[in-house]
Amino acid sequence: MLNHNHIKNVFFFVIFVFFINTSLSYAQEITVADFNNIQIKKNSNIPLGWILKIWRGKPDLKLIKEKEDKIYRLRSKASAISIYKEIKLDVRKSPILEWTWKTTKIPEKGSAKHYSRDDQAIGIYVVFPRFPSMLNSRLIAYIWDSNVPKGKILRSRKQLMVHYIVVRSGKKDLKKWITERRNVLEDYKKIFSSSPPKIGGISIMIDSDDTNDSAESFIKKITFKGLSPKKGG
Repeated sequence: MLNHNHIKNVFFFVIFVFFINTSLSYAQEITVADFNNIQIKKNSNIPLGWILKIWRGKPDLKLIKEKEDKIYRLRSKASAISIYKEIKLDVRKSPILEWTWKTTKIPEKGSAKHYSRDDQAIGIYVVFPRFPSMLNSRLIAYIWDSNVPKGKILRSRKQLMVHYIVVRSGKKDLKKWITERRNVLEDYKKIFSSSPPKIGGISIMIDSDDTNDSAESFIKKITFKGLSPKKGG
């Protein structure tokens, strides 16, 4: 027969394993796109698992090499193009969105504030489907805007389902590789004042049709991560 101390030790061992497993599941890392190790669909420049959406104009997308790495280039000439990947992700377990991008050309007069000039050099769109999805889905777009100040949060004048967060603005950081990190869970709560449903997709978009201008951007990797463990004080 098990004595009291043995039962107590087993109990604490089970609790320890539970918290370890919970911690590991919470801190899961999910790579949405690693363009250095991605395959391209045959006879196209679209990555496997992604869908091309042409809003206006002709797509100019290509996987290219930069030094030893492969990167994905997006160009726009008076066009609006995106690629979309369906994913299923619990943002409460992996709330940190991290991506690495570079912009070399912005649409000069683009501005998320104005209906007639709603162009951006690049945007990472996080899709939260809600039934019926065509009417109720919510999107958070992390954008590189030409004129709206960094840090501004605003609703799209064209697509009311979209809320923009301006991560970069203007020409200051052109031609630099930058790794960004956003807590999507907290951003969602701040914008919508509610807890989010599961993420259903990610889109990368380049857009310069409203201003009849051109843009060029590059992206390396998109990842969702768990929160880093807090250091003991």
